[in-house]
Amino acid sequence: MPGAPANYKDMMAGIIEGSLTRQDLLVNATRVYRLAKKLTQTD
Repeated sequence: MPGAPANYKDMMAGIIEGSLTRQDLLVNATRVYRLAKKLTQTD
């Protein structure tokens, strides 16, 4: 399930190993945030 402790550990390992950049993480987190915000908007 997304957001599980194993996902956090995998992301941290990717950052440490260099296979995941902080920029990649920020871009994807922003995408998730914007989608969540869009889905919860009331017009």
